[in-house]
Amino acid sequence: MTEEQLNETIARVILSTKRKSRQYSLYDIATDILALKKEKGGMQEVAKIIGITSGMLNRFLSVFKLPLSVQELVKQREIDRISLVLDSSKLKEEDVLLLAKKGLLKNLSSQDIRTLVAYRKEYKSGSIDNLVEEILKSKNIRASVIRIDKGDTTRSIEDLSEIFAREVGRENLIVVEPNKGFIDIKLTKDGERKLREEAKINKKTLQKLIAYLIH
Repeated sequence: MTEEQLNETIARVILSTKRKSRQYSLYDIATDILALKKEKGGMQEVAKIIGITSGMLNRFLSVFKLPLSVQELVKQREIDRISLVLDSSKLKEEDVLLLAKKGLLKNLSSQDIRTLVAYRKEYKSGSIDNLVEEILKSKNIRASVIRIDKGDTTRSIEDLSEIFAREVGRENLIVVEPNKGFIDIKLTKDGERKLREEAKINKKTLQKLIAYLIH
C-alpha cells in the first residue's frame, strides 16, 4: 500500500466510524480496517491512529464472521447497522436471508433480533416470518417483567420458557431472555394475573411461587 493509499484508507475509516451518516457499507469499512491492521501490525496501532478503541474496531470485523451470502447483504447495505451485524450472526443463515428477502430486517431493532434468537431456540421448526410477526405484535402489548438472577436458577432459557408457558398459557408468555447477569421473563398482564392467582391458590406469595418454579 502506497503512502497515498494508506492516508486515503485512514481518512475513510475515520469518516465512517465517527459520523452517523456514512458513504460506505459496513463491509467496506471492515475491509479497510483489516487492511490497516495488516499494514500497521496490529489493531492497537490502528486504534491509536483512528482514535477509537480496538474493541469498537473489532466489532466492524465481525462482518467477516457472517456466512458469505449474508456478507453480500452487508455489501448491498441491506444490513447496515453494526449491532444488527453482531446479532444476526447468531441466527441461522437461511433465516437471515429470508428476513432480508421479505424486507423484514429493516423493521427490526437489535433487541428484536435478540428476542428472535431466543424464540428460534424454542421454536426450531417454525416459520421465521411468523416469529417476527409475534415479536412485532408483542411490542404493542403491555408487559410485566419478572427479573431473576441467573445464579438463582440452573434451568436453561428453554426450560424456563416451557415452565412459564404451562403456568400462564403460551399466548401470555411474551419471551424469556437473558439480560446481562439476569433473566427476564416477560408476561402479558393476563399472564401476570394468572400467576398471582396460582400463587394465591397454593397459599404462596408471588415471589415464593416464582422461586419454586425456577428451581
